Amino acid sequence: MNHLPPLSALRAFESVGRHLSISGAARELHLTHGAVSHQIKNLEAQLDVQLIARQGRGIVLTSAGAAFADKLRAALAQLASVVAEVSANQAKVPLRISALPSLAARWLLPRLPRFQALHPGVEVHLQTTSELIELGRDGFELALRYGAGAWRGATAEKLMEEEIIPVCSPAYCAGQPPHTPAGMLAGPLLRDTHVQWARWFAAMGLDVAEPANTFVYTDSGLLVQAAVAGQGVALVREVLARDDLAAGRLIRLPGAALPAGQAYYAVHAADVPLSANGRAFLAWIRSETAAAATAAAVTSAITSAGPDA
Repeated sequence: MNHLPPLSALRAFESVGRHLSISGAARELHLTHGAVSHQIKNLEAQLDVQLIARQGRGIVLTSAGAAFADKLRAALAQLASVVAEVSANQAKVPLRISALPSLAARWLLPRLPRFQALHPGVEVHLQTTSELIELGRDGFELALRYGAGAWRGATAEKLMEEEIIPVCSPAYCAGQPPHTPAGMLAGPLLRDTHVQWARWFAAMGLDVAEPANTFVYTDSGLLVQAAVAGQGVALVREVLARDDLAAGRLIRLPGAALPAGQAYYAVHAADVPLSANGRAFLAWIRSETAAAATAAAVTSAITSAGPDA
């Protein structure tokens, strides 16, 4: 045990191995480039083995370095788990979660009181960001993400599929919303940066260029809010509009539902076990998404049946 390298040097090498960059590790560990480089050199000297090598303007792990990095990453994760388990104040440690601003505002926040009622002793810290955070190392235990489901070093569990649908406020156009694609062309039309109206019209069998009277939002949550405010007909993510549709603040217009090609996932670091609070939140979010999917299916069936059903 007396011959173990310093923990700071091991953490520095683990970070360099993930980033394949001394500068990247320095930013993560809040150290200088020189300090990280010095720790790696001392570690190589103590182990008497070369761990990294220069390749062009970057670095690579040697075969010994790659094998050591894999085992070290698992060992550090196990150490973090042991420390968490023996902590007398584990129940008081806030559960830090990262979520997309759109999903947090339009779907998660209205449901969070139910989690708090079930787990009153759990303090939840929610950060909304569109940037990918380093799970397990930036202090965040779970993230709710939208994508294809593959993130390096993370375990992703699919929560909800997504599709794109046309909606508007029931008060839009003096309470006479359009019910045909031709009527929708009169605009104004709203969308986000992920899908164009021309694609939706093509799915409806119409060959039209992207309409000029289109407002484009970079935030999908704000797009839904604009539709609720009666600013036009919008192509929205159904999950984000689900509560507004159920409450009657939005109406689903006739026409195709486009597959989004992406879904919502609960994501956590693959090499860091979830805490008891993290497991409780994940179990709760599973039940919420299952209940939401059932409610959405009922709403869709009622809408498809029409007012005379």
